[in-house]
Amino acid sequence: MKIVRSSGAVQLWVTQKPLHLWHHLLPGPNLRGLQPFTCAMNRSPLASCLLAVAFAAPALAQDPTRAVEAQLLPMIERRLEADTAAQVSWAGYLAQRYRVRSASRALCAALDRWKDKDGLEARIARLHLVDGLLGIEARVPTEQVEFLLADRMTRAAALAVMAQDAPANLEGLVRLALAPAEYNEIARRAAARLLVARGLRSKALGKHVVDHLKFTYTASVTDVMEVWDTAEAEAPFIKPKLTKTMPGYPPLVRIELSKWHNAEAMVKMIVPGRVGKEPIVLTRKEKAAYRPQDMRRGKFYPVMPSHELLNLCNHMSGVYIVKHSYYREISWTNAKDFLKSYVPDRDKLRRRMDKAVAGMRKRGWLGSDVPADFRLELVESVSDEREDATVALPEIPAPPQLGQ
Repeated sequence: MKIVRSSGAVQLWVTQKPLHLWHHLLPGPNLRGLQPFTCAMNRSPLASCLLAVAFAAPALAQDPTRAVEAQLLPMIERRLEADTAAQVSWAGYLAQRYRVRSASRALCAALDRWKDKDGLEARIARLHLVDGLLGIEARVPTEQVEFLLADRMTRAAALAVMAQDAPANLEGLVRLALAPAEYNEIARRAAARLLVARGLRSKALGKHVVDHLKFTYTASVTDVMEVWDTAEAEAPFIKPKLTKTMPGYPPLVRIELSKWHNAEAMVKMIVPGRVGKEPIVLTRKEKAAYRPQDMRRGKFYPVMPSHELLNLCNHMSGVYIVKHSYYREISWTNAKDFLKSYVPDRDKLRRRMDKAVAGMRKRGWLGSDVPADFRLELVESVSDEREDATVALPEIPAPPQLGQ
């Protein structure tokens, strides 16, 4: 290694052949020979960090991981004790970038100190702190990061940290799955799917599913089968205005939960694809910007969407039900044919619903607070759209009883 000082800058020339880990530590292209990297002296925490690592070169050849941590940990700890959000943010950023695992306790302590502070700068500091915990794969108890779930900027990262030790954070994940959230909120459904995927059974979650999952079976009786045009106009694309990044801070990160087909910068898998139509992954982008609507939350709904409740029910019970809302049009000929078209499919759905509840109970998702004769709700409706309704529709028999 050679360190060249010129005109207020430090240029590092690192021979990569004896030190195979240097191309991971220094940004820039991975060159075969010499790799130059220039940074301004005393102008950024990253420059100081690289210099600290550079002077640890003799020890790197023997134990690179410990040598890097030994040089960076004191610097990170000093910045974490600072009163400014920028210094704390840099500490979290460096811990994440260089995987300083020994900084876990210091990051948690700093997160406690910044827990109740208000303002955008405090939110950014907490974002980088939880990003540091996520980067070093720290196993953190729920109470340490649960408050971050209330902030849209840190919600995904907090869930990912809790997911790193899901069995120990079972209660926190259940609370997240049952808490009110926005209609399209991914974190709530990710927490519920994670519990199902890991086999971490929660009777409270199972009861929530059966209490709120409702099925509808609707029939429209017509003279002639009608065909509807279901094409929808494509919504115009509106380019949003992005907020500016914070000067004096490390590169602003954006950590989000995303579906597999939307992932651009996947960091890790949170929920595999076997629970739901697609996996849920964690994405992380540096030098990101936030729109105003990305930093505030909208209307809250106490219950998950019906399609997500059905998805959870299917995997909890092992009984697959295609959809929760059934609609069909029946062309009128006579009463016997109408009942033949309506009743068998309705009864088949009713029996599968009963089988799903039994499967959830057998697999340990339902407790004694759910009665033995409990049945999922099925709402039936028939609309008479015939032009000639002289002949009344026949009376529809009741669905089969439980166990029939």
